[in-house]
Amino acid sequence: MLRLLTRSLASVAVIFAMVGIAGCSGSDEALVVYSGRTENLIGPLIDRFSDQTGIEVQVRYDDSANLALLIDQEGSRSPADVFISQSPGAVGFLAGKDRLTPIDAKVLELVPARFRNAGGLWVGLSGRVRTIVYNPELIDPSQLPDSVFDLTDVSFMGDVGLAPENGSFQDFVTAMRQISGDDVTADWLEAMSANDAQAYANNSAIVEAVRRGEIPLGLVNHYYNLRAIAEDPNTITQNYFFP
Repeated sequence: MLRLLTRSLASVAVIFAMVGIAGCSGSDEALVVYSGRTENLIGPLIDRFSDQTGIEVQVRYDDSANLALLIDQEGSRSPADVFISQSPGAVGFLAGKDRLTPIDAKVLELVPARFRNAGGLWVGLSGRVRTIVYNPELIDPSQLPDSVFDLTDVSFMGDVGLAPENGSFQDFVTAMRQISGDDVTADWLEAMSANDAQAYANNSAIVEAVRRGEIPLGLVNHYYNLRAIAEDPNTITQNYFFP
């Protein structure tokens, strides 16, 4: 059961949601997109869409939470037609405020059911996996846990790096709350603290700490270590995907 839960967390916690805005005024000449994902990642996709369809797209980039608050404040006067969010929490906030409208069924059907909202309010746009980055000089792969819940074991005392103030970690915790419940999640967080988990500013800092040998392992998004390896092929850190 713990293995299944970990797999669910890996996929659900990191969905980027694209939604329609309820009651938006829109534009007769252009599609208006509010994007919480940065321009260097989303811009090329939007350019390709415009090239293929001939539709002009106007994009407003900002933090996902800021854009969600803006959409709520704008209400029915919002010019946004589409909201691309890096955080599922921002989409959940708007859904709770009744600021979203169901997406056309033909669009929903392009995405597997597990990656879309049951009510049709959002679909996954891209994904990421929560993994352990580890230093094989400090820990043998056979010692790595089968589940995130095993990280509270005393054998990992002081060895695990986390980024508690980072958005992706908070999304991960939100997913755990949705899947396992608030009590289980609170117990896990308290146990990680009691097990002296080491706090870092972000995923990159964790990867670097593991590379330096400061800690043997940390919980990160999978692509941070892949990026480190691409920048320096001699990097010894490796990703471990929960079974």
